[in-house]
Amino acid sequence: MARVLIPIPSRDFDPSEVAVSWEMLRSRGHDVVFATPDGKPGAADELMLTGSGFDPWSHLPGLRSLTLIGRFLRADSRARRAYAEMEGDASFRRPGSWPGIDLGSLDGLLLPGGHRARGMREYLESEILQAVVA
Repeated sequence: MARVLIPIPSRDFDPSEVAVSWEMLRSRGHDVVFATPDGKPGAADELMLTGSGFDPWSHLPGLRSLTLIGRFLRADSRARRAYAEMEGDASFRRPGSWPGIDLGSLDGLLLPGGHRARGMREYLESEILQAVVA
């Protein structure tokens, strides 16, 4: 089957876009590999995993864990379950680095997104990643 690369930032990628795609590709027999800026495992956006931080009161001490609105805005249960499984995958735990990407050894490329500028900026503005995927 195909070998598919999913480049991700160090943090704050959307777990739905990455983990559900990983799950679907793997279930169809494809080999999925990851790459991050520094070759260390990335981490999904905690807001999307927990929902904590979406509610207006989430910044008040003692109320952060009370998620009402956040339960509806966070990733759905399938995405959270897929992310938990993906975290244990060897290729996710040992990603390549963006500078080391060799498109010649790949059959496919998946460029997932995210919502949080804090971590996604390095992904979207990376001249290294842009040069590799152009």
